[in-house]
Amino acid sequence: MIRLRNMRTSIAVTGLGVLAVGVVVATSLPAAASRGIATGALQLHLATMHSTWHEIPCPAGAASASGLCYAIQGHGLVRGLGRTTESYTYVLQDTAAQQTTIHFAGAITVAGKGELDVSADTASPVCPCNSDGASFNFTITGGTGAYDGAEGSGTVFDALRATGANQGWGIDTWSGTLTVPGYAFDTTPPVISGAVPKVVKVPKGVKRVRVTYTVSAQDPGEGALPVTCAPRSASLFKLGRTMVSCAATDANGNTARASFSVLVKHA
Repeated sequence: MIRLRNMRTSIAVTGLGVLAVGVVVATSLPAAASRGIATGALQLHLATMHSTWHEIPCPAGAASASGLCYAIQGHGLVRGLGRTTESYTYVLQDTAAQQTTIHFAGAITVAGKGELDVSADTASPVCPCNSDGASFNFTITGGTGAYDGAEGSGTVFDALRATGANQGWGIDTWSGTLTVPGYAFDTTPPVISGAVPKVVKVPKGVKRVRVTYTVSAQDPGEGALPVTCAPRSASLFKLGRTMVSCAATDANGNTARASFSVLVKHA
C-alpha cells in the first residue's frame, strides 16, 4: 500500500516564470498585459502538464517510514500564462493502512512578474494505495509583485502511470480561477493572415508539384509571430485537394489556428 504525504510542488513558465517552492526571484516587474478577459481574472480550464516521474532519495527530514519518494518533471502550455514546466516531489509511505488527507503546499513564481502562493488538499480523507491518481482542491493564498493580493481556487488531478521499475509518466490537470486586483491577463490569440484557398494548375502527366504559399501572424502585444503550417510551404503536393493547417502561439500561451485548401489540377 502507498500513501502520499508532505508533497511540495513547483511549476516553471518558460520565458515567463517559474513555479518554485520557497524560492523568491528578484526581478523587475513589467507592466501587466492590457487586453484579453476582464481585468483581474484568469480561468484555468483543463490546463494540463505532461510529466515524467522517477524514484529519488527522500529529502532530509522527510517523514517517510519507507524512505520512498518520487520526483516529477512536466511541461505544458497554459492559456494566459504561456509555456510551462512543473516539478514537485511526492514523499510516500507504504506502511500506513488507515485513510488520511493528502496535502501539498507550494509557490508559483513567474519570472519578471512575481509569486503566487498555493495550498492544496484532498476533499476528504483518502487512501491512494496502488492508485494512479489523486484529486486535490487548491487555493491561491496570496502573491507578490504583479500578483499582490492574488486569490483563487479550483481542482488539480494528478494521474500517474508506470512504464518501468520506479519510473513512469503522468498528466496533471488544473481547473479553476485566478484573480489579481488591477491586473489583466492576456488571453487573446494572435491573428493569422494569408490562409486562403489556392489553386495550382499543372501540365498533363504531372502528378506532383512543389507549392509555395505565405501565411503570417500578428499579435497586438508582441507584433509579428512565427507560423507553423503542415504541409509546409514549398512541399510537394499531389493531384487533388490537400488541406493545410497552420498555428501561431504568443508568449502568453494563446494559440490561433487556421486552415486552407490547396487544389492541384491539370491545366
